[in-house]
Amino acid sequence: MFDGDLRQFIQRGDKNKIFVDNNGLEVFKRIKALEDSGKIMDDALNIVKQEISHQPEMTTTRHNNDSGKLVETLENQIEFLISQMNIKDREISRLQEVIETRLPALPAGQNGQQPSTSRWAKLKQFIKGQ
Repeated sequence: MFDGDLRQFIQRGDKNKIFVDNNGLEVFKRIKALEDSGKIMDDALNIVKQEISHQPEMTTTRHNNDSGKLVETLENQIEFLISQMNIKDREISRLQEVIETRLPALPAGQNGQQPSTSRWAKLKQFIKGQ
């Protein structure tokens, strides 16, 4: 069914799985649209083959160039997010220290056991006015 024109978008993987790149997905969507418009499969394939032969930009080399830029952008975003997480972690630690030093200790529970609620729960109750 698929000859050389369409095989460029298809690869075989483990256990003979079929992998299709983004361009291949667009080709299959185009074939489906042509079928939905009333074309038979052979006509749809011929139309798509002609469209592919007239579109040299529909190759994987363009995708590879774009993916390099994408990887660089993603790496920069990851570095930024890691730095933001570190800032947040430091702020959380600082706030925990403030709460521990400024909140009074909870009274002991019944029979000298640990109280049934934590400082955080008591703080939430205090803030909500309960």
